[in-house]
Amino acid sequence: MARLTVGPTIAATALVTLLALPGNAAGAGAPAPFTTYGISGSHGVEYMAAPGRHGTTTVRKLDGKETVGSRKLDSRFMVPTVTLRGEPDGLSPDGRRLVLVGPRRQVTHGPTRVLVLDTRSLRVDRRFALQGGFTFDAISPDGSTIYFIQYLSPRDRTRYAVRAYDIRQGRLLRDPIVDPDEHAGEMRGYPLERATSPDGRWAYTLYDGGDGEPFVHALDTAEGQAICVDLDGLATRHSVGNAHLTMSTGGERLMIATRKARLAVIDTRTLEATAPLASESSGSNDGGGVPWALVLVATGLGLAGGGALIANRHRRATGVAAPDS
Repeated sequence: MARLTVGPTIAATALVTLLALPGNAAGAGAPAPFTTYGISGSHGVEYMAAPGRHGTTTVRKLDGKETVGSRKLDSRFMVPTVTLRGEPDGLSPDGRRLVLVGPRRQVTHGPTRVLVLDTRSLRVDRRFALQGGFTFDAISPDGSTIYFIQYLSPRDRTRYAVRAYDIRQGRLLRDPIVDPDEHAGEMRGYPLERATSPDGRWAYTLYDGGDGEPFVHALDTAEGQAICVDLDGLATRHSVGNAHLTMSTGGERLMIATRKARLAVIDTRTLEATAPLASESSGSNDGGGVPWALVLVATGLGLAGGGALIANRHRRATGVAAPDS
């Protein structure tokens, strides 16, 4: 399967998506909110979407440093991101489809333009527009279903729904993805971190919870079902600001940790969150979280340099509100 990680040549660019960019920055070529310029697949393959003259885009497929394919598009499209930290997504786990989105200054406004490319030839497989404000959320393992966050009000970014688009039928499915055990619209907050199961089926996203408790949103992209796991008593909105998600090798456990401490462990088979064992709670060795202030400084430097490049499980309604520029 493809690993959805930021490649070394595009890491600086991905940081730009953390900011609600002012008009002059966006006009200078910086990516709009929840978009970036590239994504890494498996075996060292990268896909880059570079803006060209007259509103065009050139998509390049790179194997190492060698360009092995390219396609010029007649309008501006970019790689979607799924967290405030600029994590790119849009490449199906089987590696055969790449989703690109048309950038917008305000994600709550539409229409939302979408392209689906065949990664082998970079040929346009599907082109469609969603009437309204949407952002990309995930794609199923075989690339047949794309999941979007739909914003229900152009002025209220907290009102949203998760929707599924069936590529084969060429339509947005009528019913939003909600858990029948909870009221729609309960979840609030911003997406901070994304982890994916080894088979690419489950997308786990850490949210800060807005004014409430942080939680992890678990989306089954194969079946179109969502469960949110509350982190009540295990983490606060402040603590998850620097937290990262780490998946065990076999995918049975999802660890939420900062540089200094491990906050919670989720059993992905039962979707229950518990406190880590005493032997696990000393801290993370994976480099830890990045303080927001330092991230914003790094982002600013990138722009200035012109870089193009708990215990209880609760089922809840899905969704997230994204910031505008």
